[in-house]
Amino acid sequence: MAAVLTETTETREQKAPLWKSQVDDCGQTHVYRKITAAELKVGDHLLEHVIGHKRQVATPILGIQHAADGVIVTIPDRHSDNRPVEELYAPDAKVFISLTPHLEQHNPNENLFFQLERKDIDMEQVSQPAGQSLGKAVEGIESAHKRINNAVENLILTVNPGLAAEAAQHVQAGAADLSSSIILGADSVAEAYVKDAFEFGRWNTRLTESALFTQVRSARLETYEQAVSNVELQTSAAYARGALDTATQVALEQRKRGIMTSLSGPLAEHALLDAGRVGLLSEPKPEEVGVWLAKVPPEGVLGRADGSLVAVPVPPDFEAETGKPVRMVADEIGVYRPAMERKAVMEKQTEVKTQYPRLEAHLKDPEGIWHSVSLYVDKEGQPRGVLSTEIRERGMSEKNSVVFTEKVSEKTGEKFLSTKVDREDGTTLYANLTPHEKNGDRWLSASFAERDPSKEKGQQLTPITGTGGTLKPNAALLEKADKDRTAQYVRETFKVDLAQLVRDRAQAVKECGKGLQPGKGVGL
Repeated sequence: MAAVLTETTETREQKAPLWKSQVDDCGQTHVYRKITAAELKVGDHLLEHVIGHKRQVATPILGIQHAADGVIVTIPDRHSDNRPVEELYAPDAKVFISLTPHLEQHNPNENLFFQLERKDIDMEQVSQPAGQSLGKAVEGIESAHKRINNAVENLILTVNPGLAAEAAQHVQAGAADLSSSIILGADSVAEAYVKDAFEFGRWNTRLTESALFTQVRSARLETYEQAVSNVELQTSAAYARGALDTATQVALEQRKRGIMTSLSGPLAEHALLDAGRVGLLSEPKPEEVGVWLAKVPPEGVLGRADGSLVAVPVPPDFEAETGKPVRMVADEIGVYRPAMERKAVMEKQTEVKTQYPRLEAHLKDPEGIWHSVSLYVDKEGQPRGVLSTEIRERGMSEKNSVVFTEKVSEKTGEKFLSTKVDREDGTTLYANLTPHEKNGDRWLSASFAERDPSKEKGQQLTPITGTGGTLKPNAALLEKADKDRTAQYVRETFKVDLAQLVRDRAQAVKECGKGLQPGKGVGL
């Protein structure tokens, strides 16, 4: 997943393509992107080929001039003694710049790239007992933070180019140790050494804090780099900044890795919640195409092509092979099932829409917004439904699959059902299903409310009023009222006999034919 990386020019942030990343054979993440020569600026690291080297080398840009015939770029001559040389580029020429220049240097004596000795470090870490790995990682992160902080301060405070270069090397070394410690901790999470939800959450918080730590210091170095005029000081700051940005990228990628690997483990629910907090989880579309990652009841998790995740409600008995592509389509109650073949879909469109047995309630508020809720009972006996809001005039709707919780009213002593949906804007939508009785007739009705934490205390919870709200069985439930598990649950839990109501309705229709009117209790 590409991280959001800060640039100094707003125009570049808005128009340039996203940063991309690749992991080399030593496990290091290289961050780069393609731009035009006209977008280059002093302090960027241009990726270029150097004779005798297989991979590209990151070369700092020392000067930029925009001439009539192109862009004149001043860089060290990597092909000889690193003296400044000028090269002419066409304004629209495509070039690559690096955000990880410390990974793309070379040793002129050995004619090879410098590489961190991660493999040796990892071999030492692997020998640690599993229970100690996370503790070692935390200690390593804290130690690296102190080293980085001290080195950044030394770099900013000195005016001596030699001391600045030395401080930049210390920043790079600290960032390398930080990345190794982060990967060690992430390995513990990925290998299920961490099984405690609190510990999982604390580790993810530590990764977020580490990314923020390196981002803040990288921003300080960028400000410093713009403030000084000495090219050597600028080069040291840019070098150190690239190291910090790599550590930021590692922290973000390893956090995503921890989420992805934990989806199929004991911390799946917590991993899914964390994915939502960090922006990995997207709103589901009516049709979803992706790779099946895991089932986190009552939802299945798919990985989209853009790297985001989506969680969709699936039937309790649905399973899919991990890592296989799937195409899921939502049915009329918001449950996703495998898409049918095109021919079958065409045939389906000609058939009468299938209804599933359920109770439904609809309430229209004074602003014309429809609030709806349905109730059905799954094979495990769990009451579920769909809570939705619809503004029909604007073609806007919001649907959420919900699980109901049984509660007991302190006022009446009767059972009722309650559920809620936490929205992206911070508000919470509540729905209660409550039994009522009058003149011997019993029925269920729905009530809705919304909590807005941005309002003053005492005014945060607002009941939603309007017309409607009585739960009515749909045609499918009426047909199966004697045998359906939803009808049985409602009868046993709330003493509302849908089968009797069906018989009353039939009798009322018969009586109406004789000039009589049906009673209130049968007006479903």
